[in-house]
Amino acid sequence: MLFVVAASCVGGVDSSQPEPGLPVSEYRPAPALEPIGDAALAELDAAIDAIFAAPPLSATSDSATIIDAETGQVVYQRDPDLLLKPASNTKLLTTAVAMDELGSDHRMTTGLYSDATIDGGVLLGDLHIVGEHDFTWSSRLFGDPRIPVVETGRALRAAGVDRVSGVVYLHGEYLFEGDNFAYYDAAAHRQEVAGEVTSAFAAAGVELGAVQLAAGFATPAGAELLASWKSPPLEVAAAPLNKVSHNEFADILARHVGYLLGGESSYGAWNAELLGWLGAAGIDTTGIQFHDGSGLSHDNRVSSRALVQTLDYMLDQPAGAAWERTFAIGNRDGTLGRRLGGSD
Repeated sequence: MLFVVAASCVGGVDSSQPEPGLPVSEYRPAPALEPIGDAALAELDAAIDAIFAAPPLSATSDSATIIDAETGQVVYQRDPDLLLKPASNTKLLTTAVAMDELGSDHRMTTGLYSDATIDGGVLLGDLHIVGEHDFTWSSRLFGDPRIPVVETGRALRAAGVDRVSGVVYLHGEYLFEGDNFAYYDAAAHRQEVAGEVTSAFAAAGVELGAVQLAAGFATPAGAELLASWKSPPLEVAAAPLNKVSHNEFADILARHVGYLLGGESSYGAWNAELLGWLGAAGIDTTGIQFHDGSGLSHDNRVSSRALVQTLDYMLDQPAGAAWERTFAIGNRDGTLGRRLGGSD
């Protein structure tokens, strides 16, 4: 079992120097925290050790790290470098790497390409739709998961196309609605989008013919971008991912990172990018490995120290505040909505 805790606060307002002409506020920032004394630490350690010593934790392997992010003081440790299955703590890493490397304003793109000409509103040839891992085609971000598909069709109509005479090819990877509890299945979601795109584009005023699935992301040589749909930014899209611990959202986002930064939509490429990112952040990657972005894999391994160091590192990054806003809040929402309310 893996426990990760980091006391932290992102951002803040310095009111010690008010702007000229504004009334002076009586508010003063809280004084800097002092390190916890040895006696208090010993008492806290004993209390936490007692929890681990009692069932059911007494029969488990545990890694725990608690730090004070403001002072850097290590408040508690228990086998901090023990490599264990992180479960959904994995999603913290998935979203951290994505938002730090791609930016909290990054948007996933679905492109519409063709090498054919348009005559009188008719695309005289084939249309290639390339999905780059947009997981926001979901009722968790829109009232109806078909809305982004319809909007993609409207983008094509705005480009002057109201009918496609040739075949519509679906390239790349998609996520339609998504299952919170399942592994991401690229083939199944590509097939599902194939079943939705004709009616969704018709609702946008675009008539399609046959729809076929295509391997990979590449379009034919000479195909040009006609229109595109862009997802909401990651700082919005990642909120349901972290708050409700959405597995398919996390898995496809990991593949998106692997695709954009490693050149391959795979968990292997994702793992390589993750390890490189951790190393650049000064975090020891010895033994760390990931086989998905959600944490469902039983072969994922990481320590509580590495996860806490990730939290601490992200607090100082430009995307840190946006990343933190995607977390579930104790006693309020997401997976912690009924936890940390004072009784547990």
